[in-house]
Amino acid sequence: FASTAQAESKSIKFVDLPLAQQIIVAHYLSEDYWERIALDIMHCESRGNPKAENWNDAKITGYPSIGLYQFQWRTWQGFAEKYEVLKNATKLTYKQTLPYLYNPIYNAAVAHGMIKDGFTSHWKNCYNKSIKLSQQYLVWR
Repeated sequence: FASTAQAESKSIKFVDLPLAQQIIVAHYLSEDYWERIALDIMHCESRGNPKAENWNDAKITGYPSIGLYQFQWRTWQGFAEKYEVLKNATKLTYKQTLPYLYNPIYNAAVAHGMIKDGFTSHWKNCYNKSIKLSQQYLVWR
């Protein structure tokens, strides 16, 4: 089992875990760790629904959080420009930004850039859940 060698090289013991748990460990040890974290965050935020809206956030900001990664439009705009997902994104109005927020490719492109660069505070609760999930099956020496 390939994950055993990977795990041993990272000081992790399998301590007789069932196969299903070994697979989960291998999942989190893979080279695309941040992609896995991104998928966990997406599932936590929207359950994979690109049309998800959180109107509770509108009570605070005046706008709902939208899409796979539940972005506020201004947050999405700033990072879309930073990661060159959409040039001049910060010049768009709220209504002009909506199609990009609902588009899973644009929404995820911004989120994945943020997550890889460590900008995870936007998803503090879901990020922490993902980290706990990734660690609950690992036994550190």
